[in-house]
Amino acid sequence: SAVLNGTQSLETDAFSPDANEIPKLPGINDELWELFFRPSPLTGDTDEDKGSCSLGYGLTKDQELSLDKEIQQEKMDKKQHMDHLTQQMELLASDSSFCI
Repeated sequence: SAVLNGTQSLETDAFSPDANEIPKLPGINDELWELFFRPSPLTGDTDEDKGSCSLGYGLTKDQELSLDKEIQQEKMDKKQHMDHLTQQMELLASDSSFCI
């Protein structure tokens, strides 16, 4: 075979970059950066006319505090629900010991 005899040349230059050449990086005005640094659609202009301070996502301080209270209440409700389920499971476990 030509490969075993060493007569066939391999075209490695077509697959590997030149070691002396520096790879081209995106420039400062390259459109690639726009993919990474687009403005978020959730952030908007602050509404200074109403005298409210926007904290992101278009919420005022009062709205954010109200949202925080709702989240805390949901967490408490979930914890109470899990505690109730745990108690029910303990009751089921103790009932099954009588069936043995």
